[in-house]
Amino acid sequence: MMMAAPMIGSGCGDNTDTIVAVTEVTLNKNSLTLQVAGKEVLQVSVFPDNATDKTVTWSSSYDAIASVNQNGEVTAVKEGFAIISVTTKDGNKRASCSVTVQAEMVEVTDITLDRSSLVLYVTQKDKLQATVVPDNATDKTVNWSSSDESVASVIQNGEITAKTAGTATITATTANGNKTATCLVTVVSEQDYLNYYGDLKTYIDRTASPVFKLGVGVLLNDYIAKSDIYHLLTANFDQITLGNEMKHDAIVQSNGELKLENVANLLTVAKEAGISVYGHALIWHAQQRANYLNSLIAPVFSLNDDLLESNLIGNPDFENNLDGWNSWGNSSTRGRTGNGEGYGGGYAMWFTNPTAATSWSAQVAYDFSTALQNGSRYVLNLNIKGSKAGVITVGMQNPDNYAGVGSFGIVNITDDWSEVTLLATITGANAKRFIFDCGEYNGTIYFDNVTVRRVKTGTSDSQLFAERTAAEKNEIITAELERWIKGVMEVTGDYVKDWDLMNEPMSDWPDPSQLKTTPSNPASNEFYWQDYLGKDVAVKAIQFARQYGAPDIKLFINDYNLEYNLNKCRGLIQYVAYIESQGVRVDGIGTQMHISLDTNKDNIVEMYKLLAATGKLIKITELDIGLGGSPTITTPNATREHYLAQADLYRFVVEQYFENIPSAQRAGITVWSPFDSPPNSGWRTNEPIGLWTLNHVRKPAYGGFANGLAGHDISADTK
Repeated sequence: MMMAAPMIGSGCGDNTDTIVAVTEVTLNKNSLTLQVAGKEVLQVSVFPDNATDKTVTWSSSYDAIASVNQNGEVTAVKEGFAIISVTTKDGNKRASCSVTVQAEMVEVTDITLDRSSLVLYVTQKDKLQATVVPDNATDKTVNWSSSDESVASVIQNGEITAKTAGTATITATTANGNKTATCLVTVVSEQDYLNYYGDLKTYIDRTASPVFKLGVGVLLNDYIAKSDIYHLLTANFDQITLGNEMKHDAIVQSNGELKLENVANLLTVAKEAGISVYGHALIWHAQQRANYLNSLIAPVFSLNDDLLESNLIGNPDFENNLDGWNSWGNSSTRGRTGNGEGYGGGYAMWFTNPTAATSWSAQVAYDFSTALQNGSRYVLNLNIKGSKAGVITVGMQNPDNYAGVGSFGIVNITDDWSEVTLLATITGANAKRFIFDCGEYNGTIYFDNVTVRRVKTGTSDSQLFAERTAAEKNEIITAELERWIKGVMEVTGDYVKDWDLMNEPMSDWPDPSQLKTTPSNPASNEFYWQDYLGKDVAVKAIQFARQYGAPDIKLFINDYNLEYNLNKCRGLIQYVAYIESQGVRVDGIGTQMHISLDTNKDNIVEMYKLLAATGKLIKITELDIGLGGSPTITTPNATREHYLAQADLYRFVVEQYFENIPSAQRAGITVWSPFDSPPNSGWRTNEPIGLWTLNHVRKPAYGGFANGLAGHDISADTK
C-alpha cells in the first residue's frame, strides 16, 4: 500500500524562487520489533532541510503483517517480517525499516527463586536460579540486587559472593511487571557454616536407596570405650568396620586358637547402639597368622630308624604304670586311663588342670638320668587329645635352675586323638627334664606313645623332612579355612550380615586379571591362601560362609585401585564371573578408594559404570581422600584451597556413585578414616584425609560429603 504525504517546503513565495532538490531521506530506526496490535510512528527526515518538495510516500512489503499510514505510523497485524519503506516524490530517494512482528505481549505474573534462604561462609560463592511465570512470558529479563553489598554481592546471572559475616537480602526483579522474589543470605565463618549441617546419615534418601548403609572405619578400643568417638560415629553412620580386630592375625593365635572375645565385646556394644557391623575380612593375604598356617603345611618329619636313635622315654605308653612321670601345680591331678581308652586301645596318661593360669603353673614332666647333648637335635613324637581344643607348650629344662634349654614349641590339642611331631635343638647344659607346660589349658589332657629321639649325627634336613604334596596342602588349608570361617561365624551369628569374603585378590602387575601370589620376600604376616587352593579359594570360602553364617548373609569380593587401573577392575569382574561359574553366588563387589586430588575423575565414573553393569551390589568399602602432591601434602602444609578442593572431590565421588549405581545395587559407602591421620599413624601418615580434624572438628570435606549424599548443596536446608 502506498500513500503520499505532502511536506511543506521552506520556500512558499512566487514562482521565481529557486527549486532546492531532495538529496537524501532517512528514518529514525533501521529495525523495529512490535507485538501483534502494537503501533509505533517512524520519524522521517528529508535532506536538505530546505528542499522545495518534501513530499514522501510510505509503503509496506507485506500489509498483512505490518501496515503503515500517511503519518508513518506502523501497525503490527500478525507475526512475521515486513519492510516499511519511505520514498521522496522529488528525486525518488528511499529509506527503509525492517519490522519484526511477534506474538502479542505475554505479561509476567510472578517470579520465584530456587531458595528462600541461604547460608554461606565468607568468600563462598553460590548461584540462585530464578523462574519467571508464565514460562512463555514475552520479556523474562531479571535484574538482581543486594540489600547490603558489603555482606553479599550479586551479579546479573544470580551468582552471589559472600563477603563478611552478616545478613543481606538478594532480590530478583522482572523487567516486565516489576515482580520480585527474595532470598535471605546469612554469611558466617566457615566453621559456623559447617556446624549448620546435620548428621551425615540424615541426608540419605532411604526410599531411593533402600539397602544403602553409610559406614565408617573404627578401632575396636575407640568404639567400645563409648567415648566421644563412639557418640560421634553412632550419630553419623549406620555401620562400622573394624580396622584390624576381625582380621586373621588378630583372632588366630600362634597355636591356632581362635580368640574372639574382642569381637564378641564389639557386637555387644554395637547392638546396644543399634549400629550394624561389616565383616572385614574372611580371606586376605595380609595380617594373617602366617607362622601358624605355614606350620600346618610344613614338611613332615621322617621317623626312619636309620635317622634317629632309640627312644629316651622309659615308659612311653603307660601300659603297665606311670613310672617316671611326675606332675604338679594349680591343684592339678594325674592318672592312668582305663583299658581301651588309650590311642588305638590300651592305656594312656591323663592330666587335669582345673583352672587356667600361667603356662608354667601346672606341669607334667619326665626326668632323664643323663642330660641330652647340648647342640644336638631331638624329635618328639606323641599321640594327644583333650577334653576340648587348646594348646600347651613343651621343652627341655635344667632342673637345677629351671632354665629352659631347648623348646619343641606348641602342641595343638583337639578333642580327638592326633599325632604330633616336633623338633628341638638343645641350647644349654644339664638338659635332663622333659616338661609340658599345661597351665593355660583348663581341662583334661590325654598322652600316649611319647617318644624323644636324638637325630643321628650327619643327618641332613632333606633326609629328616619330607615335603607335603600339593594335594595334601590343599586338603590341610581347606580344613583350616573351614575351621576359621566356622569359628568366626559362630560368634558373629546373625548380627554381621555383610562380609568382605575375599579382600584384594587381584594382582597389580604384570597381569591384573590374575590372582596375587606369594612374592619373593613376603612379610611375616602374609599368607596367600590361593597359592594352595587356586582360584577356587573364594568358591570354598563362600560355601563355608553360607553353611555357617547368617541365612541372609551378603558376601563381597573387594579390591583397591579399581579407579586407577580399569583393567584391574575388569579382572576382578572376570574373577567374580569365574566364581559364579562354579555354582556359588557372589552378592557384591567392593571398591577401596584411597585416592587423592590428582585422581582421574573420568576413571572414577568409568569404574562405577563397569561395576554397575555386573548387576551386583556395589559398595565403596573404604574411602578416604588425600591432597596428593610430591612429596605428599601433609596436614602442616595444607592450605584452605586444598581443603576446598578435597570437599569438592568428596562430593563428586559420592554424587557420581548415586548417579551411576542403580538404586537396588547401592550397598553403601564406608568412610575409612573419619578423622585426619595423626603423625604417628601407619596409615597415610599425617595426611588430612578425614571429614573431621584430629580434634573432631568438621572440615569442609564434611560439607562436601553431606552435599554428595543429599545430591545438592544443602546449605539452604540448614537453619
